[in-house]
Amino acid sequence: MANLRVIYDNAADRATLSSTATATGLDVTKLTTDLKSDICRSTTTSLTVTATWTAAETIGGVMFAFTNCTDNATISVDAYTNTGDATPAYSTSVTASSGGAATNRGVNYFAYGGGIYARCWFAQCVTAQKVVITISDAGNTQGYVEAGRLIIGNYWESVVGAEQGNTSMTMNDMSEQSRTYSGDMRVTVKPRFRKQSISMPSLDANDRAALWSILYNNGMAKPVFLSLFPNNAEAKKEQAHMLYGRLSTNVAMSTPYFNFMAAKLDVEEI
Repeated sequence: MANLRVIYDNAADRATLSSTATATGLDVTKLTTDLKSDICRSTTTSLTVTATWTAAETIGGVMFAFTNCTDNATISVDAYTNTGDATPAYSTSVTASSGGAATNRGVNYFAYGGGIYARCWFAQCVTAQKVVITISDAGNTQGYVEAGRLIIGNYWESVVGAEQGNTSMTMNDMSEQSRTYSGDMRVTVKPRFRKQSISMPSLDANDRAALWSILYNNGMAKPVFLSLFPNNAEAKKEQAHMLYGRLSTNVAMSTPYFNFMAAKLDVEEI
C-alpha cells in the first residue's frame, strides 16, 4: 500500500496549456490560478488539456482540483518524451474520482468544502515535454466538465506512512452564529474549508531531507497537493484525504528516536 504522497512543485505553472472547446470566459488559463471561482469549463462532457514544456519535466501524477466529476468519470493521460513525438512514451487511463455526491458538485459549492479531486497516479515517474490529459464524464447531468486547478509533477512518497491515530481531516466552518433577544439562533453562512493534519513520527534520513527541502522551498506561501492514501482500494477514502492547499502553521522537527525525526503538518485547502 502506498504511503503519503506530496506533489510539491507544480509543473503546470511552467507549461503552455491548450484545450478542446471551453465556455466563454472559462478557458484553460483558469487552471493556473489558485482561486476557486476561476474555473475551466468544457462545452461537452469531455475535456482535453494539453501541456507542453521547453524542457523535460519529471511527472509522477496529474490531478485536477475542484471538479464536478461524477463517480463514473475517467482520466486518461498520454505523456510524450518530445513535443513532436507521434507516439506517447507512457499512457494510462483510470477512474478519475469517487465520492462525488450531486450536492457538492459544481463551482457554486467550491467555497463551501465542495469539489471533487480527479487524480491519475503514474505507475512510474516519466520524463516528458508534453502530456495530453482527457477527462470523460458521459453520465454527468450538468452537461459539461469543469475544473479549478491543474496539478502536474513529481511526488515525494514517505518510506513510513503517517501515524493513523494522530492524523485527522477537519471541516472548518467560518459561519457565524448569534441569538436574538427572543432566543432564536441566527446563522450568517460563510465559506468552509478543509484542513488535513498529518503526524509523521518516523522520518529516516532520506525522508527527513526530502521533507525539509519541501518545507524550505514551499514555506507557507506555495501550495502542495497531498494524498494520504494514494490509489487506495477504497476510492472514497482517498478522495476524503486528498487536498490542495498551503501549510497553515510552521513545522517543527523533533528527534524522538535515535536517527529518526518527527514532524506534524497542518495543511489548509486553498
